[in-house]
Amino acid sequence: MLAGAFYPRADTGFGYGPRDGSLPRRPQTVEPILDAASLLEPLTSFNENLHHQIYASEPSDDGTSKPPPKPEGFSDPYLYPMLTRNERLRLTMLWYYTRDLLGDEDLLKKMQAKVDLLASIIGWDFAICGLIDNDIFERLSTTGLPLARLPRRESTCSHTVLQQPSSSVFFIPDLSDDWRFKESPHVSQGGLRTYAGAQLRCRVDGNDQDLALGSVCVASNTPGLALKPSQLEIIVKFADMLTEDIINGSRRKRAKQQELNDALLQEAFAESFKNPTEAAVLRILGQAFPKAQLSLLPVEGGRVQLQNGPSVEVPDVHVKSTTWEDHDLIEQLLRNHNHERLSATQPVRAIIGTFPSNAVNTALVVSTTDITFIFDDVDVRFVEGCAMILRSVGQERSLQEALKTRERFLRGITHQLRTPIHGILGSVDLLVDELSKSRRNRLASAPTDHRVPENLRMIQSSGRELMSTVNNVIKFNRWTDSVRTSKTATLGALDTLESEILEEISSLLPSDQSDRMSILFCNQLPAEVGAVQIDTIVVKDCLQSLILNAVQNTEQGSVVISTSMASDRSTIIFDVHDTGCGIPVSDQSRIFDAYEKGNAHSTGAGLGLTLAYNIANALDGAVTLVSSVPGVGSHFQAQFREPSFACSMDGARAVVKESVLPSRFAILSSSNPVSTFDEHLAHVLETRGLELTKDIADALVVVPFHNQQYEDLLHQAAQCPATISLVPAGQDVSKYQKSYPGIMFFSGPFTSKRLEEIIVATRSTCMARRSSSSKVQHTADSEVSIEARPVAQRYDSVAPEHLSRLNAMTLNAATPNCLIVDDNVINLRIMKMYCETRKFPYTTAVDGLQAVYKYKEAVAGIPINLILLDLQMPNCDGIEACEQIRDFEAKEGLSPAAIFIVTGQDSPTDRTKSFEAGADKFFVKPLALKSLDRGIADVFDDNMKSAPDV
Repeated sequence: MLAGAFYPRADTGFGYGPRDGSLPRRPQTVEPILDAASLLEPLTSFNENLHHQIYASEPSDDGTSKPPPKPEGFSDPYLYPMLTRNERLRLTMLWYYTRDLLGDEDLLKKMQAKVDLLASIIGWDFAICGLIDNDIFERLSTTGLPLARLPRRESTCSHTVLQQPSSSVFFIPDLSDDWRFKESPHVSQGGLRTYAGAQLRCRVDGNDQDLALGSVCVASNTPGLALKPSQLEIIVKFADMLTEDIINGSRRKRAKQQELNDALLQEAFAESFKNPTEAAVLRILGQAFPKAQLSLLPVEGGRVQLQNGPSVEVPDVHVKSTTWEDHDLIEQLLRNHNHERLSATQPVRAIIGTFPSNAVNTALVVSTTDITFIFDDVDVRFVEGCAMILRSVGQERSLQEALKTRERFLRGITHQLRTPIHGILGSVDLLVDELSKSRRNRLASAPTDHRVPENLRMIQSSGRELMSTVNNVIKFNRWTDSVRTSKTATLGALDTLESEILEEISSLLPSDQSDRMSILFCNQLPAEVGAVQIDTIVVKDCLQSLILNAVQNTEQGSVVISTSMASDRSTIIFDVHDTGCGIPVSDQSRIFDAYEKGNAHSTGAGLGLTLAYNIANALDGAVTLVSSVPGVGSHFQAQFREPSFACSMDGARAVVKESVLPSRFAILSSSNPVSTFDEHLAHVLETRGLELTKDIADALVVVPFHNQQYEDLLHQAAQCPATISLVPAGQDVSKYQKSYPGIMFFSGPFTSKRLEEIIVATRSTCMARRSSSSKVQHTADSEVSIEARPVAQRYDSVAPEHLSRLNAMTLNAATPNCLIVDDNVINLRIMKMYCETRKFPYTTAVDGLQAVYKYKEAVAGIPINLILLDLQMPNCDGIEACEQIRDFEAKEGLSPAAIFIVTGQDSPTDRTKSFEAGADKFFVKPLALKSLDRGIADVFDDNMKSAPDV
């Protein structure tokens, strides 16, 4: 900052005035007391007739105030002052504008300078600026006299505030010659003779009436001193300037309080957003009103019963806060106790703000028993802001309670709906498995009725379509208030995310639908990126809806999902391309509306795109339709902001280091233009170090399955040194394998991990063919030289805890020894049949307590190494059972068993709690048994290679 630079603020500075020196010590007691009656008797209330007769003075030509005639029978030693015409209103203004005035040293110094200047201009012995409270006269600033607190009854200035008009000067040249004052203590004992005082007048808003806060006077012990008209005018002007100082000082302090209040409200709002309780509001109210009483009271019949106080009418809940004052009590105290400090044992003023809370209205009440504490608009606005926060807290709490109730309902209804569907689909899967096995082993004694498996497939397809609809309806209800969903960022491997998406999609699709198309994941992220930290559960739900929509609307061809990031790494982007039916332009504006479908006869409930749209918005992301052409396909894009990227647990993606494979590749395709599938496949190979060419000689040739001239293209590529063909999952290519034994066929779906496996397997096969000894077996892990790209230092190699635990399990372990835990008889029976079909030994439990007991019991014999665990069970649920088992393993130093959650509940909370408890995988009923096969194969690899494809 430059020297001497000025950066103004609205609340800065008093301009100029004294800054040095200290003020005299301010007295705390009322003294001297020269008239004992001052402590015993209150002043009389204002009386208009009496005021006119003996208090009002008429100014003379020389500016002095003529005393009225002394009334007959006047027996008091001197004329005691009375209360002013509007004493309660006058005191209210005095108490408000002079709040904390005695602690404002800068302001008092400024006022002192003006009093000193007035004294030097007039030239009399004394100059005084003072305030008149209900019982005392407080000298604020003096010249020639010490500061003091004097009884109001004895003060001459107490008569000044009774004079009219308020702009006049109460000027008495000789107090000893005036019957009203000659026996007053300050005259008879103090020697005061000449007095001239003007009111510190303050105008009431909306009224032409002036009220006096106190007075400014000059005085002398010399009688008969005169004042010129100009000097009288100077006294009035100084009084007005000092009044303005007092009021402006009060306004500055209130402006600073407003600034502080705003900061407190922001702080409380942020705190209550995190924790919707009243604590934050009550805390800041206590800071703003340290001596007030704070309460939350019910509103009944439009009234609220104050604590230790009266019943008060309150405004309608939609009206702003209101202030209340007990006028009657204050008036009574002023009449009977104005000679002493006023006090009350019950509230005399309050700010009341109402807001709805649950089924009743509630009032936020800030009350005070301090009669001198006056609430203003700054206080009211602050209480209104607090009431608004409390209203939001109440609404948020009610919403959370409603959401919890709805969540409990959805979890219950989900369990009740999915359990019987799981029973149907699981039984059909096992039956199809048995029929397939019978046909393979030729055990049937009679010709097989081919209608039986066809009918079973129909049941499978219908059941899965029903489950897809149920899932979408449940998810749609869960995500209706998606903007309120809390974001829980977790680190997840992209390979795992792809696999989990495909597993759940495959369980919801008829087998023939997923078998007739190619699904490709194309990872276009930098080579060093293999994981992302974001709410992976929510992202998975969003992408599942987009991909499921693409698959359901694609009769044949491909669905390609590419992953990329913005150039500044602020956004992760998922593009979903399909070769489906496309969307007409006329329908594109409503595709994200609930229950809208381009074709009324298509499958699904019309909620998939709505779900994806709502879920993305919940993560401050977006789902958009980039393009769509009827008969060609659609392109949707999902963006999620502010992810964190990490390197893969397995290191960077592999690139070719030596010439095992050809350095170039060619894609044989009859599509023109080149299909999206081919484009993304080419990108994958290019990122692995291969160069795209149109010449198939000496190139790695790729033959996509979806080409119409597929067999012709296979024949064309059969003589090439290395040819691969990517076929949809479930497609029977056995006849092609026999006809073209030199071509390598790989089935989908093609996740990023699967593509890596294909590249490695292709190298391995090429090496085996080139080997001089056919007896030498080459494997991808031991023989292939792979170079990993260097990993950028800013990425941390971190894996989610449950993934690290799963990867650490010993592969090729012994046959699974299963513990099946489910309280539903049908589910238990299906899983028993599954284990029997796979020849897995098993034991069962019907709740978590039994599960923990049987797991511990088996340790002494053949340990259980695979637990299929339900979540919702009596006595002890799956989460608690999982935690107890993991604690037992850690305590006993046991190798951890694989724990697979198999449940009908799929909320993000259920998944998160399951993994936190120690689960390794999470499966949702109805469970496609081939998905369970793949999950078990991750741990017990060799024993699952021969598992039948169900």
